[in-house]
Amino acid sequence: MRIRRKSRKLFYFSISLLFILLIKIGMLIPSEADGADSGGGTPPPRLDDAAIGQASVSNSFFDYVLDTPIVDSTWYKMGENVYKGPTEKLVIYNAQTGKFGHPDGPVIVDGTIYDEYGNIIEKIVPLYDSSGNPIGYEKWTYVYDGTTLVEYTRSVYNMAGTLNRSYRYFDLEYYTSGPNAGELKNFKTTTTDFYYRDGVVYLSVGNTYDSETGNRIGYSTVYFDAEGNEIRSYTYVYDSVTGRQMSRTDVWTDSYGNKWKRKYDTSPTKDGLNVPREDFRFVDGQWVPTYRETYNYDESIHRVTNRTYVHYHADGVTESQRTEYTYDPATGRKTSYTVSYKDADGIETRRDEYTYDPVRDIQTSRTNIWFDSYGNKWKRAYNTVPSVNGENIPRQDFILRDGQWVSTYKEAYTYNE
Repeated sequence: MRIRRKSRKLFYFSISLLFILLIKIGMLIPSEADGADSGGGTPPPRLDDAAIGQASVSNSFFDYVLDTPIVDSTWYKMGENVYKGPTEKLVIYNAQTGKFGHPDGPVIVDGTIYDEYGNIIEKIVPLYDSSGNPIGYEKWTYVYDGTTLVEYTRSVYNMAGTLNRSYRYFDLEYYTSGPNAGELKNFKTTTTDFYYRDGVVYLSVGNTYDSETGNRIGYSTVYFDAEGNEIRSYTYVYDSVTGRQMSRTDVWTDSYGNKWKRKYDTSPTKDGLNVPREDFRFVDGQWVPTYRETYNYDESIHRVTNRTYVHYHADGVTESQRTEYTYDPATGRKTSYTVSYKDADGIETRRDEYTYDPVRDIQTSRTNIWFDSYGNKWKRAYNTVPSVNGENIPRQDFILRDGQWVSTYKEAYTYNE
């Protein structure tokens, strides 16, 4: 498959050519077009009898209105009175007014829809069996960036108009230099099959491939309810070289009609930050974060150094709860555990902190911080590993005054081994 970019032509040449053409049409008298009386003013119904395709010596354009018809191959006839010239936009002749102009939007020619630049937007292709009997049709749709084709889809329907299979070609990549400049270099394609129950689609299964390697890079399944509404989907992404699964995304609708998405990173990085899971809720047309897990992995010691779990308020930005773990690099055991709670304004309302001895793998302390109903901030510290000799302080309470913790309660005892 070779797809070339549309090259730009000489602007001044285009304007001059159209200018001459417009003058000719404006000066045209009916007798020159159809033998009518020269005193009339009826425009000719068409400009030529040229065939669809490029202009040439044997397929000249505008021979009804020009003494010297156009044979330049930079002109192309799309349909009756619809042409594509050296300019970027289509040229259309209005037989009722006798005027030339550029379209303001899509143009339909023989059932094919073009944009104002002459790019195909949509076309229908009938399908027949070996005996010539109609069995359905294909619907082709195209997406452009300017005049460059970036995506297109071929959808196959039966005679009842039921979609059976679709082929989507996207991420079209072109050569930018060299002898193949402008030609298609690489693309991705997804083939999706649709399954029906009682005339309603209940499942679609799609596989995505990379044209350069030929390997599968994606797989998806989508489930629908009895009315054809999407209720759940699973999407997997694979490495095009190794075939290893890289990620998984689940999307579903709960019993209250809320739409959720959960993303898993199934191929973590060997060194640095990883995001194994993220949750989202669909609100007002966009995915809003509700939960996120992260951890750091140190390749030099082959250990996880910390983990974080974050829940978000409805805005998807303000944290409602953050849980953090740190680990000892030597043993890999937990050294601390902290849980922080915040209100919708981002103000911390409670905090619980725990420390651990990674060698003995036991909890050594616990600290709780909270606000009372009067807005006072309190802290309670517990020493959970008492000394075997000397003074122990199993519990001590504090209140925050003028930015400092002031002791309000203290338990102490002396133990003599």
